[in-house]
Amino acid sequence: GPLRVGDTLRFNKTVPPPETLPADRCPLTDEWELSVRYGPHGAPDFFTSDDIAVLFASTYEVHHNSARTGVRLIGPKPKWTRPDGGEAGLHPSNIHDNAYAIGAIDFTGDMPILLGPDGPSLGGFVCPAVVTRDDLWKLGQLKPGDKVRFVRNDAAPAIIEARKDIVIRRAGDENILIEFGEMKLDFELRLRAQGLRDALEADGVPGVIDLTPGIRSLQVHFDCAITSVAKITAAVDRVLPHLPPPEEMMVKARTVYLPLSWNDSQIRLAMRKYQETTRPDAPWCPDNIEFIRRINGLDSIDDVKRIIFDASYVVLGLGDVYLGAPVATPYDP
Repeated sequence: GPLRVGDTLRFNKTVPPPETLPADRCPLTDEWELSVRYGPHGAPDFFTSDDIAVLFASTYEVHHNSARTGVRLIGPKPKWTRPDGGEAGLHPSNIHDNAYAIGAIDFTGDMPILLGPDGPSLGGFVCPAVVTRDDLWKLGQLKPGDKVRFVRNDAAPAIIEARKDIVIRRAGDENILIEFGEMKLDFELRLRAQGLRDALEADGVPGVIDLTPGIRSLQVHFDCAITSVAKITAAVDRVLPHLPPPEEMMVKARTVYLPLSWNDSQIRLAMRKYQETTRPDAPWCPDNIEFIRRINGLDSIDDVKRIIFDASYVVLGLGDVYLGAPVATPYDP
């Protein structure tokens, strides 16, 4: 139970360290090699082939602003294949939100971030590679100033399969990312991802740990000691033909009323800190609300407030930027 006034705490007796250390103890170093699997988002869809070559040829430095959420890395900027993220955002690193694998190299703009166990469960940035299962422990040893190099673990392509309007992408040792349709916001695509999620759960595939839907995708997280990519994709092939049409699906739902603060002092402080520590020239700085007004061609800040507070939203995913944060899209576009 919880500690109470009057409780007594005692320390255990000090245990002397062993006279000899184990031969396979973790190295104490400031230079690391991380074994990674290529994918889910590679060349030429998002990165150029030169970008991927640079990723595996460069030495990155651990940024001072790093934690269990993510380890920021300082290094070369990609050239990118696309001029922007289209409907998903202004930067070519932007995509519609999809689930993240722990250990993914997540390019938030031009900066790569190694996503840790406290990181977001989904988000809107491309990830060209994921740290292998055996090397994930190294993320917990990285400290500011350390040097990091990525070593490609295999020669497999980022895309496992592509057929009709479905793409299956590799996401490390223990995840596959299944994408539906074109890269656009479409409730039908979200429903198809939900239908596949529910069908795989009902199918009871051994070794599946998590089924995480995104905006137009589904990530399957599995235990590679129990199952494999081939078995998971076989299960997908087995259930896909039997999914209900989106217009016939019934989805359990509820209405939640959220209180919102507007232009709070802590929000303004966060924007200022973002400029000081992360990106001083971001187009959404120094004022996020003014950016929303400008990018949407609205006449005033009051128009932004009215639209945000009057809208009804549908939550399409959880964990955008932070764990549990809702991806809420207005019913009325």
